[in-house]
Amino acid sequence: MAARTMHKLTPDPDTMDPNSEGDACCIDFTDFEEAVQTAKLSAEMIQDRKLSRKAAKIAEENGWGD
Repeated sequence: MAARTMHKLTPDPDTMDPNSEGDACCIDFTDFEEAVQTAKLSAEMIQDRKLSRKAAKIAEENGWGD
């Protein structure tokens, strides 16, 4: 959701159903293109420490950090 927010996309569109528990994160999509776009943005964020820090800050500000 933070990676999507960084790219000015809706963080939680109707086509996405995030379900996180503990250390696992499962996101179900009903739209394939939305899933691919989110996966690419997330992979980019995970590989770049600066983007990861920015995403962590966005997540904390929005209550997504738990």
